[in-house]
Amino acid sequence: MNGCTLFVALWELLDIVSNGATIKNRVKGIIFDSSPANVQPMQIANAVTFATLPKSKYSEIFRPFYKLLIAGFFTSLRAFEWIQSFFDSTAFEKNNAYFRILKILDLPKNQLFLYSNSDEICSDHSIEDFIKNQKERGINVLSQCWKTSEHVQHFRAHPEEYTKICKQFLDDYVNPH
Repeated sequence: MNGCTLFVALWELLDIVSNGATIKNRVKGIIFDSSPANVQPMQIANAVTFATLPKSKYSEIFRPFYKLLIAGFFTSLRAFEWIQSFFDSTAFEKNNAYFRILKILDLPKNQLFLYSNSDEICSDHSIEDFIKNQKERGINVLSQCWKTSEHVQHFRAHPEEYTKICKQFLDDYVNPH
C-alpha cells in the first residue's frame, strides 16, 4: 500500500495546483500491483517484520514476538480510528489510504489490477472488493489474479505474462494507435 498511499497524496495534491485538473484529465489509466487493500493490523505486522527483521539475520523466537508487538500497536491505532469515527465521519479516510482512495470519484477511467491469492499483506478479497466498487462506478477494470505469487512479486514469478498484460493494457487503453 506504500505506492497506493503515495498515489492518493499526489492525486489529491492535483486538486490544489493550478493545472491539476488538466493533468488528471491526461491520465488515461493506472496499474495497481498488489493494491489497494484494507490491510489489517496482522498483515501490516507481517510487512514490517519482513522488511525490518530478515529471516536470515534474526531468530525464529524473536520475530514472532516482534510481529505481535507491531500487530498490537496497529490494532491500537485502528481502535483509535474507530473511536474517532463516532465524532468524525471522515476518520477512516483521514487515517487510511484504502478508505481515502475509495472516496476519490475521479480516479483514472481505465484500471488494471495485478494481485494474488497468496498475498499475506494485501488480501485478494480486499482488492476484489475495491475492484467491485470501481466497476459499480462504471470504471473500465481489468484484473489478473495469480494463485501463487507473493506480495508485489508477480513480475518475478510470472515475468512474461505480467509484461504481456501490462503492454496490452497500455496499448488498448492508455496509448491506443
